Formats: sequence, structure tokens, C-alpha cells
Amino acid sequence: VATLGENTDLSFDLKVLEEYFGSLQGNAYKANLQSSGHFQLHRLAGEDLTGELTLDIQNLSVDPLLANPSDSDSDSVIDMDRAIDRDTDTQTDTQTHTQSERLVTWEDGLLTASFDGPSTSAELALNSERLGSIRGSLSKRDRRTLGRLQTQGLKLTQLRDLVPEFAIQSGLAAADLNFELPSLTANQSLMRRDEASDDEPNLTGTFQISDLSIRIPGTETPLEQFNISGRTADGRLSFEGDGVLGG
Repeated sequence: VATLGENTDLSFDLKVLEEYFGSLQGNAYKANLQSSGHFQLHRLAGEDLTGELTLDIQNLSVDPLLANPSDSDSDSVIDMDRAIDRDTDTQTDTQTHTQSERLVTWEDGLLTASFDGPSTSAELALNSERLGSIRGSLSKRDRRTLGRLQTQGLKLTQLRDLVPEFAIQSGLAAADLNFELPSLTANQSLMRRDEASDDEPNLTGTFQISDLSIRIPGTETPLEQFNISGRTADGRLSFEGDGVLGG
């Protein structure tokens, strides 16, 4: 729907089916996004242009494409062309079950964004029965950019095949972090300032990793039963933890 003139209204429905191939530290993966939503622009005569976006995420998945699976998973080799029917995840076939477990999948989510003149904002929520939840928000007003990242029940074992060099065996992560960034001009940078000011980046919040068991990359040294919790505020980071290194 579109109306042009002194007053402007433009709206349309969206359907997004995207596939992307990339790599993380040399480890190949395939990302898939399935979503649908709505976008709308609106302006009254003499006023700023405003817009709203709503995107309903039906599936967001990251599929590690392993050329050399670990010994424990040697019965299940993944190639670039395979497809997994998620409705069969409950079957007893070991290979299909192992392959589906490799998928880093959020089964549903919601992205909303809006702008009104110089102000913009966006919020993202992702939910997964196996992986946990992620919440994020970002807003820009005046000369500041504000954001928040929250994770709950993030199961690190679901990321094992994205970073196989860590051989993740167990671990849960949670975080609640707020950040504030200045809006830079062409004559400014985050790395170089003449003097301290209120425009310095700021990070506050807490994070926790519990019951982490991994292998130190480049060695065969295990790190087990590792727990760490920390807090950051006013440019300072404090944390405490314990674990067993080398068994």
C-alpha cells in the first residue's frame, strides 16, 4: 500500500528466506533464516519520516559443516548438500539424531525496529528449547547509542561443532550486559581522544559461566568444572572463579 504527496504512507509485507555460507576461525558453517513480517513508512507534511519493521523469525539455524568430525562423532559426516527434517529428530536412528544435534537452532524469534527522525531503536528476541534464549536491544538518541544483551540458559555444548578446537563437553552461560557508546563525528574515534569526557564508551553488567569443561586449544590439556562469575562497572572488571586444569 502506498500513498504519496504531502502525506506519505508506504507499507508492504516481507518474506525472508536466506542462506549464507561462512567460517568461524577456519571452521565452515551454513546459516539459514526463515522469517516473515511487515514494514511501514509514514510522514505527515512538515514532520520527520517514521518507520516500523516487525519480523517474525520462524527459524534461525547455524549448521557446522564438518570435514573431519571428532572420533566420538565419526559415524556422522556432514556434507554441504545435506538437509535435515526436524520432524524426525525424535527417531532412534543414531546418525540422524547426531546430525540434528549439531544444528545451532533458535526455533522462534522476533525482531522489531523503528525510527523517528534522528532516533532509532531495535529489539531482538531468540528462543531455543535446546540452546536457551538471547535478548538484545539497541537504540540511538541524540549523541548516545544504548544497548543491552541478555542470555539465559545458554548451553555451550550446542556450540561445540562451531569451535571444535575447544572440544566443549559441558557448560552454561548467562549474562546481562548494558553498553553505552558515543555517536562519533568524522573528527573523532574510540581509540584516540584528547581528553576524557562523558563520551567515553561504558559497559556495565554481570556474566556467569558454570560447569565448563573444554580442551585448551593447541594442547591436549583439559579444563574441567570451571566456574566464573564477574561484574563490570565504571570501567572496572571484577571476577572470581575456580576449576580443574589438567585433570
